[in-house]
Amino acid sequence: MSNGYLRAVRTTAVVVGALLICGIIGPALGQGLEFEFLGTVSSDMSDPANYAGGVFPTRDDWVSINNTSGLLTNTPPVDPIRAVRIGYDAGSTGVMTVGSNGFWRVTEHTSWDSHIGSSGNGTLNIEEGADLSLNFFEVGRNPGSLGTINVTGGVLTGSRGSRKAGYSVHIGANDNTAVAGTGIVEISGGIFRCRSGLELGSPTGTGTGTFSVVGSGPALIDI
Repeated sequence: MSNGYLRAVRTTAVVVGALLICGIIGPALGQGLEFEFLGTVSSDMSDPANYAGGVFPTRDDWVSINNTSGLLTNTPPVDPIRAVRIGYDAGSTGVMTVGSNGFWRVTEHTSWDSHIGSSGNGTLNIEEGADLSLNFFEVGRNPGSLGTINVTGGVLTGSRGSRKAGYSVHIGANDNTAVAGTGIVEISGGIFRCRSGLELGSPTGTGTGTFSVVGSGPALIDI
């Protein structure tokens, strides 16, 4: 268990004679399960075979990406889900790229946040033709983490304000505590928009946030 969320795999109930065996291991109903993207057979994030247990998360669950790279170029079989957390484990390096025709609403349950660099290193790439919506999200969430977002095209949206501070985007900042890691967001194309503004750096100065707009390529920056 890390950060209060139990890592588990949801399996299918099996009937043996008159006995029903429910193979679900995880936290209480409503907590949501972590489904780790492993890239078992490919980088395709819409293929259940690439997740731990060979099962795609339900809309009540969330996805972690550690020490592998995932690519989304369509709409996954479940949309929306709770959260995506890239570089979730300490010491890990995870990458998620949303390419052309990639569409995902990571907006189920309003109080859940996505992380780009939770306790490890996380990178999110948004390319031309992509459309990714997150509730609210932290880039470089915990001390020692590094989160990087590169928007070269497409659309990245922070659709809600966070639970405490109220921002849609925290860069080098953590909505839960006053300490954080390093967050970098660079916009060189496409659209970046957030409903409730952004926070750069943590109140104690332990987190460092950088937000850059490069060149004339971006079509819209809406903060």
